[in-house]
Amino acid sequence: MDANAHPSSPSPDDAPLVERIGPYTIRSRIGEGGFGQVYLAEQAKPVRRLVALKVLKSGNDSPRVVARFQAEQQALALMDHPNVAHVYTTGVTEHGRPYFAMEYIDGPSIIEFCNGARLTIEDRIALFIAVCDGIQHAHARGIIHRDIKPTNIVISLGATPTPKIIDFGIAKAMDGLDSDDASLPEQTQTGRLVGTPTYASPEQILGSGDSVDLRTDVYSLGVVLTELLAGALPLDLRGLHGAMLTQTATYADPTLPSDLPATMPLERANAVAAERRTTVAALERKLRGDLDGIVRKALEKEPSDRYASAIELSADLVRALHHQPIRARPAGRLYRAQKLLRRRGRVIALSALTGCVVLAASAFAVVRTLEAARARSDSYLALKQRADAQSATVDMLELLVGLLRDEYTESAPGTRRMDLKTRLEQISARSSALAIDPHLEADLRLHLGRAFLSLREFDRAEAEASRCADLASPTSAQDPLPTLRAQLLMAAIAREAGDLQRSRSTLEELHLGLERVHESSDSSSAESIEVASLHAKHALEVGLTSLASGENERALADFNESIDRSPPRSIGHIALVNAARAGKIDGLLALQRAREAELLAHELLTAQTSTLPAGHRWIAATRSALGEALYLQGRADAAEPLVASAHSILSTALSAESSLVRASRRRMDELAMRLGRAVRTAPDVPETVPEVRAADIAKPN
Repeated sequence: MDANAHPSSPSPDDAPLVERIGPYTIRSRIGEGGFGQVYLAEQAKPVRRLVALKVLKSGNDSPRVVARFQAEQQALALMDHPNVAHVYTTGVTEHGRPYFAMEYIDGPSIIEFCNGARLTIEDRIALFIAVCDGIQHAHARGIIHRDIKPTNIVISLGATPTPKIIDFGIAKAMDGLDSDDASLPEQTQTGRLVGTPTYASPEQILGSGDSVDLRTDVYSLGVVLTELLAGALPLDLRGLHGAMLTQTATYADPTLPSDLPATMPLERANAVAAERRTTVAALERKLRGDLDGIVRKALEKEPSDRYASAIELSADLVRALHHQPIRARPAGRLYRAQKLLRRRGRVIALSALTGCVVLAASAFAVVRTLEAARARSDSYLALKQRADAQSATVDMLELLVGLLRDEYTESAPGTRRMDLKTRLEQISARSSALAIDPHLEADLRLHLGRAFLSLREFDRAEAEASRCADLASPTSAQDPLPTLRAQLLMAAIAREAGDLQRSRSTLEELHLGLERVHESSDSSSAESIEVASLHAKHALEVGLTSLASGENERALADFNESIDRSPPRSIGHIALVNAARAGKIDGLLALQRAREAELLAHELLTAQTSTLPAGHRWIAATRSALGEALYLQGRADAAEPLVASAHSILSTALSAESSLVRASRRRMDELAMRLGRAVRTAPDVPETVPEVRAADIAKPN
């Protein structure tokens, strides 16, 4: 049932349209499902807005159906995500029928929007990543959608088109109701099938209720992704029933996206390619390889062979966008080399060009007389010096990136802080002695500043940030982004150093600069993605400053804005969203909203453990925060292994002055007080964290 479909006229059998339900004035009936009706209604207070009002149908008042509808109320009320339709209120009509009012989205389905706007494959994937994020949010709260299809993913046409997942009408709490029941109306059942056959997983079509889990939604996401990319279904089950439907869904192999255009009439294939701003041949090439591999894994017949979660599917799509090796296919040497070439093509080309210049110059010198070679020696040496300087810059950037990768991914845990500081200082000193391109040096100084900040070397970090700004200043009118990046770093340095007033003033200046750039940027350009990313990073930094100032409610709003604005196609999207969610958890804990913090920590841990190596500091920090959420709810024994193991990892990897270590130490002290004894130090990291159950979610704080 599409809660946002166009209004339709009531059938003769329908009861007369009521005028009011609770505080809502009914305008029209806009949808109907197996056990609920949806109305377009208007709310006058406390704000004036249109809502989609879902009400349990009269006649469907068996205890089983009422319980199921109330479970949907509870499920939706728990969700707070920019890609899930928001539930405003729940209640009961004067006749005792449960209802809830949710966000009304007057927009097209994701397929209609993408085709109408002629979005490229990359832009479609970016939208779909946001959908995966919303589904993951539901999964972290114990809810499986079970009816993911294009019409249940509606695009909100605001300043930034945003996908919204609607209609959890047949959602199932993972350890809650078994809704495959004879009392349910026919609209939600085909035999024992709950869902839409075209997008349903094999286990749904077989009616295997016990095997329906998170991976059921992953399968449906794979079907939607295929249609979004290639314009057709991987397995067309339309019109099939009974044994034919079951056999086809269970045994027929889906068609991969790159093969689908060849199955269409030529006119249709050309239209599909045109909707994606490409040709049929180019579309097939773009879909072949990684995207085929991702879809293949999502559509595996056996749930155990699929991605384990929506976030794993999303993470592979992000890797594909940035030409990194995906997890869905074996990463051999040739495959990794191809990915390196796609990512670093410009640097490799520069190195090859430099080598060719040197070789050509050498050959030229051999065939010429010694006198001619001497005459050209000055110009040749100048060229070689410039090439060497540029090559040295690339080498330093590569070294720095390697150091930071080791530092942040924990591939070398326990890296000695002073060793890293010394190596960074050597890079900084060496770069000062080279006559390198100012743009390259500005990038280098920015990376150095971030690295020194991670070591809490505030003076050195600020010196590098100031040098970056100075180098960028002469060309800031043509390219303001390096200056804005330097300002963002300066704001972070001031916040970490405790100068919140200076951090705020720098952020205000940065905001004005971003607004000026935003007004003049081309929305289709690569620079616009960087501008959007800077907006998201600005919101994150404002949130962190607000959190440090004790303005926790404002911080939550800033973190939500950061998550909402971060473009999935940007390089730092995963790290940015991770930081914003971690900040949001801290804000919820500061507000004593421990249950919400627990749910979000579970969600974040699922994302982190699917993309980061075990023992990563981010995972440890989230486990520590989850431990605090648990002991704030009186579950100190469950919190102990999480808090203690996290403290062991963080205190080993980071300096004692690190904010993560300070927070971890505070939690150790608070937990000891609640336990009435010392925390058992450094136990093994638990294989699993305490599961969040739908039955637990419904309990009051």
